[in-house]
Amino acid sequence: MLGGNGAVGFDLVALNAIRYAPAGASRQTIVDGIGRGVGRVAVHEFAHQILGTADMHDTADPESYEFPSPERPSQYYGDLHWTDAWPLMQKRLGP
Repeated sequence: MLGGNGAVGFDLVALNAIRYAPAGASRQTIVDGIGRGVGRVAVHEFAHQILGTADMHDTADPESYEFPSPERPSQYYGDLHWTDAWPLMQKRLGP
């Protein structure tokens, strides 16, 4: 119905959360980073499903949900925001 497809690789997300953890991070901080990373990868992939074949990647803004790679600290420990895909999803799904 929505088109597109996506996947979330837990092992990749968990390893990246460990890799990008702040120096001296506690176990709880890393576990939280894993959960945040899984959710953010899933949101990115759901956006692909909602938008179908529309190109939603934003390679210029590594702090956006539209960035095409989970290889960055903010994916797990920072703040992300929507850029160009948000208005497209609102148009597709309604406000």
